[in-house]
Amino acid sequence: MVDVAHALFGDELEELKLEPQAVLEDWGDVDVQLVAEPDSRDGEGCSVAGAYIAVAGMRPVIQIAQAASAGRRAFTALHELGHHLQRTDDDLVIAGWNQPDPFEDLACDAFAAQMLLDDDLVTRLFGDQGPTVENTVQLRRETAASRSAVCVRAAQHLPAPGFAMLLDESGEVFFCATRDLFPPPRGSDQSSVPVVARALRYGRGRGRGERFVYRDGIEGQELFVQAGRFDGDLLLVLAVTDAAPWEGFVLPSRETGPRAATYECSDPGCGATYTSYERRCPSCDAPPCTECGRCCGDGRPTAAATTQKVCPSCYLSQPASAFDGDVCHDCS
Repeated sequence: MVDVAHALFGDELEELKLEPQAVLEDWGDVDVQLVAEPDSRDGEGCSVAGAYIAVAGMRPVIQIAQAASAGRRAFTALHELGHHLQRTDDDLVIAGWNQPDPFEDLACDAFAAQMLLDDDLVTRLFGDQGPTVENTVQLRRETAASRSAVCVRAAQHLPAPGFAMLLDESGEVFFCATRDLFPPPRGSDQSSVPVVARALRYGRGRGRGERFVYRDGIEGQELFVQAGRFDGDLLLVLAVTDAAPWEGFVLPSRETGPRAATYECSDPGCGATYTSYERRCPSCDAPPCTECGRCCGDGRPTAAATTQKVCPSCYLSQPASAFDGDVCHDCS
């Protein structure tokens, strides 16, 4: 994408990095519109204050939120330019074909951050070890780039899979840039994570074996985490699976994988305690029981549910899925 931008803008490339909105307004291949600030929690698409709109037979439109800060407007303009490049350059169209949903937005974030933040400056501040809260804050202070751009560059330089995340004052995800690790969803509440709770209270924190929250109470894998205040009103969270730049030598954790949420079946005939990654039932806020296959809210059987049987050995009534032949698993 950077190479395509070089070819398209030529001598204007450096000006595009400094004043992307002004350059795009004069470019002619797209229309630039200033619009009202969108709801920062609206939808799961672009994590920027703007949009790219392409309608057949019409010139594509890049929308930028007028109320955003200058740094955020610049990041948004370049991010949306990235969408335009991906959908109009043949090689980029092929490269993005059949990629998972987040791919295009993540690539546009990376493109915008690459354009705004010079490689030499980033390398000088992050060094060989990688980003910490301290040198990421310093990168923000030394440039006019947006907070999102700084986070993307930090994520790119993490020494292991992880993410650079911004949380608001309530602990909800405002922005997240990732390296080879699925990020917590935007708008998700991370205030229950111990290191986040400490940082929200004291302004900083470190943690080992911390797990962030995904949908339906599912927890991600264990991570090394550093958190600290970033630009006043936000909390910066850096997290990696290992080789954390802010830690000395540490051994890896024994239990590193994601962890499913735990539930107790409310069916009196079952009563099992089970874990599940399945989506919760909207009526009872729990997924179907993995033992009896029933919905825990109203007891109605799902497709996986079976009838109850009485074991002739222990005389206990259990679901048919708990039997080996004529007797239950325990007795067999």
